[in-house]
Amino acid sequence: MNRGAPIDDAYIRDGFVSGNFDLLRIEGIKETESEWMLGRIYVDKHRPVFRWGWGFGLSNTSHFRSQRFSLDDIGRSGVAAIFHQFDEAEHGKPMVEMFAGWVPADEGAALDGWIAFMNSEIQKRLSTRP
Repeated sequence: MNRGAPIDDAYIRDGFVSGNFDLLRIEGIKETESEWMLGRIYVDKHRPVFRWGWGFGLSNTSHFRSQRFSLDDIGRSGVAAIFHQFDEAEHGKPMVEMFAGWVPADEGAALDGWIAFMNSEIQKRLSTRP
């Protein structure tokens, strides 16, 4: 999780160097009876809630985005899926982003499609809020 600033190459590099991101290779959207999952972020199919370990409410600015990275010094490149939980202005707290996972660079178009699907599901959940 990155609080207060967008996720950048330095954050992604640290994740790969520590070994934490090696297992977060995304191969598509996974589905359970009650949730959609992209990388390590789960979005509820019925309520405006997402999970990253614990469950949290979706905000009006919650969305996934893709971000290319090229880390020549450690031999890594690809496209990251980033989950943006909320903007600072929305809650008066530092913004929060989470590294959901990554794909090799040549699979970036597929990731963009998965992100578009997840963002449409987030918007559907938000439209059900009172």
